[in-house]
Amino acid sequence: MYHEQLNRAELGGKSRYHAVGLSFRKDYVFNHGGRPVFYEKAEIAKQMLPKDEWWRIVNFNLENQDKIIDWTHEREWRIKGDFTFDITEAYALLINHDYYRYFIEYAGEEILSSIKGIIVLQSVLE
Repeated sequence: MYHEQLNRAELGGKSRYHAVGLSFRKDYVFNHGGRPVFYEKAEIAKQMLPKDEWWRIVNFNLENQDKIIDWTHEREWRIKGDFTFDITEAYALLINHDYYRYFIEYAGEEILSSIKGIIVLQSVLE
């Protein structure tokens, strides 16, 4: 999201993300079937991965400088299908302190007492 804010003009003015999300420890996601995506040209990646893992492929191509396809800044992980998780393993990701105050006010005691923590990204990025 931060990358897109900094580069919004170069990305065509699009906004693909919202300023909230959930985060989990890598080992938790891994143990539930999650894996890092595979950045490569799709046709090459399909030759390298079995068909049942094609869900991990993210097209990557730097050949044409006018049409670069590069999502490596996302460092994405995926899970095939739905991710059923324990709320006590979830961290709330919020973009800034205004979102934090809003979340604290409206999330409700059940959520606030259940989640693992809250990460305010503004404090990490400054």
